Amino acid sequence: MSQTRNLKIILPLSFLFCLLLLVLAPGPAWSAEYCTVVRIIDGDTLEADCEHRLEKIRLIGVDTPEKYHPEKPAQFFSEEAAGFTRKMAEGRRIRIDSDAEKFDRYGRRLSYIYLPDGTFLNAELVRQGYGFVFRRFPFRFLDEFNQLEAEARENRSGLWQENGLAEFRWLQKNEADSFQVFPAAGNLWMVRYQKLLKTHLDQNGLAAELEELRLKAPKLSPRDLENHLLSRGWRLISGEEIKTQAVSWEEAGRYAGSLISVEGKIVLAHNSGKACFLNFHSNWKRYFSVVIFASDFARFPSPPEKVYLGKQVRVTGIIKEYEGRPEMVISGPEQIQILPGAGEIAPRK
Repeated sequence: MSQTRNLKIILPLSFLFCLLLLVLAPGPAWSAEYCTVVRIIDGDTLEADCEHRLEKIRLIGVDTPEKYHPEKPAQFFSEEAAGFTRKMAEGRRIRIDSDAEKFDRYGRRLSYIYLPDGTFLNAELVRQGYGFVFRRFPFRFLDEFNQLEAEARENRSGLWQENGLAEFRWLQKNEADSFQVFPAAGNLWMVRYQKLLKTHLDQNGLAAELEELRLKAPKLSPRDLENHLLSRGWRLISGEEIKTQAVSWEEAGRYAGSLISVEGKIVLAHNSGKACFLNFHSNWKRYFSVVIFASDFARFPSPPEKVYLGKQVRVTGIIKEYEGRPEMVISGPEQIQILPGAGEIAPRK
């Protein structure tokens, strides 16, 4: 009788224990969710049809170069990253899995994505150098992704190619804005952007100003950006305060990416309505030119194509390469000086 009574007690307890294991155990394979990829937005973001519900999905743990970010310009290797994700996933049925956070602040669903052949897309983007590890928030594969990024860098794959030189050339070709940072006394810093300067910055202040420039420079017009920076304590500096080396216009192409002064005679000028081009040689498709965009016309003597034509000038700014020729974009009259008493110099042929 006692044995029978013990069995009656043990059996219900065993059943209860098994039930608890089923409840607390990780989700079984049949709980996975499947979607069909409809559209690729960029390398780390896509749209998918999940049971007749269209969702934006952001891949967890990977950050590819921006292509359509609302606050950033298109970045190096963004086209290639988006193209890779498109080739791998567009139109395919995928399995998605989540982590601790289900959605980001933009309402996008945060997911790990697995392709029909089992490929882990998030990891593959990092492994082949199409993206960085997104470390801002913890995720379960962080250690593995860090290792994959280290291997991609060592192999110089994708965006790591040529140890960064490929990206530098791309930035120059696409006329990316450049900032100059100077170490100052007292472990402080100064940062210069075009004709604006911010001084006496500690490490945190420097980081804050550089981030502000990254966010605002692509979004604001030159005049609005200038007003915005002035409101943050930046100050205007004149051309005389910018100590730069002066070179002949014929040497300008050697200084791409540098802040420098260039001297020479304007022999050809043209105003297209959208921009004014001041040329130092009749073959403007090959030789150095100065560009003033229409948004800045009101700052210059009018009309600039007549004011500067035939004059010996000194222009100060950053040399950029455009369609194989050097040029300098200037936004204010303080960047161009007519040299008094300068003799006429005939352009070389």
